[in-house]
Amino acid sequence: MNNKQVLSVLLTAIMVLTIATSMAAATDDGGCSMDPTQEVQFTNDPLKSRIDEILVEDRSVFLFFYADWCPYCHQETPIIEQLEEEHAGDVTFIRINVTERPDHAAEFGVSGLPTMVMISGKEGEGYVREELSGFAKKAE
Repeated sequence: MNNKQVLSVLLTAIMVLTIATSMAAATDDGGCSMDPTQEVQFTNDPLKSRIDEILVEDRSVFLFFYADWCPYCHQETPIIEQLEEEHAGDVTFIRINVTERPDHAAEFGVSGLPTMVMISGKEGEGYVREELSGFAKKAE
């Protein structure tokens, strides 16, 4: 399966499972919010180098941004684990606790939790990516 097919399958699965889960646990805000006023100091952390190395191997990268205090993140964890098992040969899954690594959350523009980012390649200096953040709100 090529990267575009894997990306499509994963994003579809995540959206369907997220919507299904959110129907049972929807709230007014649609997910956990992060404090936008928190100061972030960027470091020379090797995350982007690791992502680049994985992309060179013709694999996609799935980033799961979560926090221990976020109930929605806990609901998504079994889904992420299932996807990780099903796509272990095509996709590298990286979990990032934003409480421990707010710099990574800032680098990827994470403002709500959980946030899932699928990176399928590079385009110049930027990544080719798709993002899904928080839960969908319950239909009225």
